[in-house]
Amino acid sequence: MKETLPQEKDKQQLLNPPEINFQQDQVSEGVKFWDAWKTPNLIKYSLVFACIKGSTYGLLFWLPDYLQSIMGFGKVMIKTFSIN
Repeated sequence: MKETLPQEKDKQQLLNPPEINFQQDQVSEGVKFWDAWKTPNLIKYSLVFACIKGSTYGLLFWLPDYLQSIMGFGKVMIKTFSIN
């Protein structure tokens, strides 16, 4: 029997992929909510994401109001400091 090189095996697998038959019995369930929280570093990433979202919210929605009411800037100056 002739052995094929690793590159030839890869080519054969790409040209002839195995057949996949999905049946109701074979479909697995999704990840449970509490099992997902057990993922390493998920809590840390969630807290970082919440802080980033909070700071973005503060800059986009409260900065123009702060600049106008507290600092006394006009609308033209507010537009230069904020994204709105």
